[in-house]
Amino acid sequence: MSDKTKFLIVCNMKSGSTWLELMLGSLRDVAVDYEFKWRPEYAPSPEHMVIPDRNFRCGQALSTIQSDKPILGSKLVFDIYDTTEVEYEGLTDTIESDIRVIHLTRNYIELYLSATYHPGIKLNECAKHDSQSVLLRSMLEKNPNVDRINLETKLSGQVFVVPESFAPVLHVMLMNDLAAMRLSQRKHYMVVDYTQVREKFADIASFVGSRATQAEFDAILANPPTVKNPKMAPHQLIQNYDQLVDLANMYEEQKKQFLARLLELRKIHRLDPVTPSGP
Repeated sequence: MSDKTKFLIVCNMKSGSTWLELMLGSLRDVAVDYEFKWRPEYAPSPEHMVIPDRNFRCGQALSTIQSDKPILGSKLVFDIYDTTEVEYEGLTDTIESDIRVIHLTRNYIELYLSATYHPGIKLNECAKHDSQSVLLRSMLEKNPNVDRINLETKLSGQVFVVPESFAPVLHVMLMNDLAAMRLSQRKHYMVVDYTQVREKFADIASFVGSRATQAEFDAILANPPTVKNPKMAPHQLIQNYDQLVDLANMYEEQKKQFLARLLELRKIHRLDPVTPSGP
């Protein structure tokens, strides 16, 4: 087993994990690759590191990243399909206690909009130079155009989203966040919201053990490996958008309550502080 420092970004899909992973991988002392998947029910892509059962060891898998850098990292991304809490049984066993966990959260309605209307990822030119990255190579070979354009919805007008079909998706998002919170009993655990990534990038880098300078942080933030999609006008896309927001806020409130309890428990046990989730 490598003695290098290791970390995992754990989150729902479309929470900004590729953005954060590749920015951390741009630091001089950090190498990143892959996307870990917990028992996917579909054929994995080349960049996917499949966790089949509780006997898998994420730390050993991270050690296969080809780099001389002292810090190795990746992301564990949960899909937002129908699932139940019991399906996560054994997941925490696969993540060794020395792996530093960044629990990346995102507002559920924003996550839904991103997954629905911005499914592609746009890469900056600076991202394509790392030929050793299985993640980047797979993204570019799979469909380079999709990764570099803002996908069009091809919708002629507003859609009406049935609330009864939206609620199960929100439930899965919350269950995924709760699965990530189960990792909070370890010493190195940090919660960061999507809206906080830029302002807290230096703190995140320090958390994973990087000794990069502020000048490096500024350069990466000024020219990140991924390009952010333009903001949408959701009221023009979804007829009952306000109704969906109200429903999503119910699940958001539950998530915030769980995170608040988690923070209190870590204070009691004198563990590293958790960064509160953003709005």
